[in-house]
Amino acid sequence: MESLCAKQYRSWSVVLAVVILAVFLSGCGESPPDPNKDSANSTIYTIEDTLPKIRSQITSLNQGIAIAESNGVDVTEIRAVVTNADSKIRSIESNLSSAKSFYDSRDYNSANTTAQATLIDLRELQDDLNQVADRLRALTAIHNVENTIATLRANHLSLEEQIATAESEGVDTTEVKKYLANLNNTFSGADKKIADMNHCLKSENYDSVISISSEANT
Repeated sequence: MESLCAKQYRSWSVVLAVVILAVFLSGCGESPPDPNKDSANSTIYTIEDTLPKIRSQITSLNQGIAIAESNGVDVTEIRAVVTNADSKIRSIESNLSSAKSFYDSRDYNSANTTAQATLIDLRELQDDLNQVADRLRALTAIHNVENTIATLRANHLSLEEQIATAESEGVDTTEVKKYLANLNNTFSGADKKIADMNHCLKSENYDSVISISSEANT
């Protein structure tokens, strides 16, 4: 007959084998973490967080365009960019929806690829809107300086006519003529600044346009 020790040994061997098999099977059932999952989730969150800011920026730009246009600024080019931005937003929203669908269906690779491409489009749109906002400020600054100089020139012409009338009546206009001579120098300097601003505008150096306009206004 089989000894008690032998029976106990066989029993413990069976239990140990079952435990080892269970551990092995549980380990085989776990797949390694998918890096695309966290990346897709993070990117989708970033897009969703950024979109409202872009929409707000477009709203502000449209308001700025309306004000600038009412003041006589040519905003044709600016409006075209902002109008195009609306269609880009719709495309980004559609791609975001696709990325979320891939994520929900656990296709994390496609979700991440789509989300990353969508984020690139969103960043490019942000850059475009920042550029067009700077350009609108520059165009407005140039327009304001040109309007100021035009008003001064009209006043200058009126003064010349008044001086001529006064002189015909025997009035001494020496001091007034000195003032007009100084004003002519001001016009020359302002014309130079306007030319410089337009040059900076063409090279898209908008900060310099604003800086020169501030100097011209003083």
